[in-house]
Amino acid sequence: MALKQSGPFALLAAAWLATGPGCSAPIGSSEPESEGTEERIRSVLHRQQAAWNRGDIDAFLVGYDESPHLMFVSGADVERGFAETRARYHARYDSPKAMGTLTFGDLDVRILASDAALCTGAWELERADDRPHGRFTLLFRRRAASNWVIVLDHTSAWTPPES
Repeated sequence: MALKQSGPFALLAAAWLATGPGCSAPIGSSEPESEGTEERIRSVLHRQQAAWNRGDIDAFLVGYDESPHLMFVSGADVERGFAETRARYHARYDSPKAMGTLTFGDLDVRILASDAALCTGAWELERADDRPHGRFTLLFRRRAASNWVIVLDHTSAWTPPES
């Protein structure tokens, strides 16, 4: 039986499979990666981390596509749209204590096309009472000459096994 997929998840799956080790050129192109693209994408994440650590959720969200097409997936929840994603962040992280200090690490950026890239990495929050952490997969699109934004965010948190 064939599995039918559509939308951002199909693009994400196809992109991941097509960009295995050693694949550095954009899909469907014999041209080398756009110079500076990886650095611009990493810069989005560095700005997000700095904004988070200042307690500024709205500045953190500048890294996301401000459109109804934004998709944020975490656990069993799927938020569609920038306004919905913004509301989720403000509800879950309503104080500096809840936000903690954010660290991104183990970043891997893969250029898919001149206007698309995939980034995987790790995240960790350091808070007074806990240290939640996990992994993320981000699909970036270029919306202007050099404006890269997240259009799909799939974030998972590590959950310790039951004893």
